[in-house]
Amino acid sequence: MKSGFKTIDCDRHVVEPIDMWEKYLDPKFQHYNVQMGGRFTLATRIGGVLQNDDSLGSPGSGMAQDPIWRKKFKNGMTHNFEPQAYLEDMDAEGVDLAICFTGIGLYATWGDDLDPELSAAMCRAYNNWLYDFIAYNPERLKGVCLLPLQDIELASLELKRCARELGMVGIFWRPNPHMGRLMSDRAYDPIYAIAEEHGVNISVHEGIQNRLPWFPENRINTHFAHHAACHPMEQMAASLAMCSGGVFDRFPKLTASFLESGAGWLPHWLERLDHQVENPMLNEGYGGKEKPSEYFRRGQGFVSCEAGEEGLPMIQRSLGAGVTMWASDYPHRDAMMDFPRGLDILTSVKGVTPEFMQQLLWDNPARCFNLKV
Repeated sequence: MKSGFKTIDCDRHVVEPIDMWEKYLDPKFQHYNVQMGGRFTLATRIGGVLQNDDSLGSPGSGMAQDPIWRKKFKNGMTHNFEPQAYLEDMDAEGVDLAICFTGIGLYATWGDDLDPELSAAMCRAYNNWLYDFIAYNPERLKGVCLLPLQDIELASLELKRCARELGMVGIFWRPNPHMGRLMSDRAYDPIYAIAEEHGVNISVHEGIQNRLPWFPENRINTHFAHHAACHPMEQMAASLAMCSGGVFDRFPKLTASFLESGAGWLPHWLERLDHQVENPMLNEGYGGKEKPSEYFRRGQGFVSCEAGEEGLPMIQRSLGAGVTMWASDYPHRDAMMDFPRGLDILTSVKGVTPEFMQQLLWDNPARCFNLKV
């Protein structure tokens, strides 16, 4: 609890142990030689080939080499980010309940050229490890699963297992085109149907430096520009696809969250889309039955904010209190400067009501992830 508010962190990352693949990957796939890229890493090697180059602590690079990061997350590092240390850092920050997102899964199982059977095995391995992790305190830790989206049938089978047997509350979903498909592609409808049936959230979360197409890859040449641009731009494209592609109409009880991109882009984006829908000269090809803002107002779309966002009063004014949640991004780059004061900073934002803050910190994520709390 913080400043009198019960709190849910809707995007809190785990740090997978260096031996996770060795312990959890089906031995039938040992010949692929799947390994972590290092300790405290986001990187995976398959057959010696690095799947990405964005890591927490690969030798000589990554956040774990940064002295600020090491100081801020000393407790987690010292104890390998195991569940007890994870919960201690939640307590230090004032977080009552965390939605647990992957670290290595930002990259490891994504790629059009990855063998679907291997991707499925890696997803099962991660999901089993995460289940064991959250079992340490299932009242406070909730899991978001990985799916092998290279193959819809394999992904559907794994989602059923994760929903029915593992109690997962979300699907980690990269917003980027995958196998040439946008998020509105009807090929995904079987997955959306299962998610709707079981109340599992579509948890849209971008990453950087990977093998998927991304915005705006032909317009930038620095890490600064890459990280600043790809997160909100990919989320704008993903929310556009979900609204204009009719996904929220086909699955009226489905929820989607657009995470780790801040929230300030959403009011402008929905206002622009609404105006275009209302203009008969500009709405050709729009496939939604409602204006985009309506899907958010009626509780199907959610967005995460970061500590201290000055755009929150605008969201309260234009979209109401029911769309925004808080995401720490612990223990990744976006969390480094604010931890453990993120909630202190957030609850000090001027211009929003206590009711708005209560919904942001508890009610909205509870609805978004269908939590029985």
